[in-house]
Amino acid sequence: MQYWLFKSEPGAWSWDDQVKKGVEHWDGVRNYQANNNMKAMKKGDKGFFYHSVNEKQIVGVVEVVKEQTSGVGCNLVIDMVAGDYFARNLDVLAPDGRLVQVAVQKGPKVELFFPTVMSKRLHITGSVLRPRSVEQKGAIAKAVHEKLWPLFEKGDIKPLIHTVFPLEEAAEAHALMASSNHIGKIMLTVGDAS
Repeated sequence: MQYWLFKSEPGAWSWDDQVKKGVEHWDGVRNYQANNNMKAMKKGDKGFFYHSVNEKQIVGVVEVVKEQTSGVGCNLVIDMVAGDYFARNLDVLAPDGRLVQVAVQKGPKVELFFPTVMSKRLHITGSVLRPRSVEQKGAIAKAVHEKLWPLFEKGDIKPLIHTVFPLEEAAEAHALMASSNHIGKIMLTVGDAS
């Protein structure tokens, strides 16, 4: 893991803007060396968010989350959150990408900037299991077991784990989850995790 400096004028993009947006694509970088540095960043690298101009200080830490797509974006987002995550999901999708909404934990109403959908030729759909028949649910479970589970077993698909807590710290884990200041799963271990 490497550490980088993300310099931004608070009037153009502040730490508060970054926190509010969460995952954000940094574009418009005109400095040649800064642009090359951004191309060298790897997923998981950390960045010190630096306010230039008047404050001249590090005000936060960010994490690189999109290197693996070489800036293209991902082909599929399966989202349970909705709400203000909807626009972020569209931003991280590659051209011809698909968004599948399976729950609406942050609310069913979203703001949609349609030119993003049109210019990237995005596909948006939704699905829920509750109204499906027992037979349909069984067929889905069988397909997951046959087609998806082997990819987990081989390590081709891995869950993104943010933090692991011992069961005794479940209250802290719940507080982190409620804060929405995480990306990935929050895990609880029972007994000796080694």
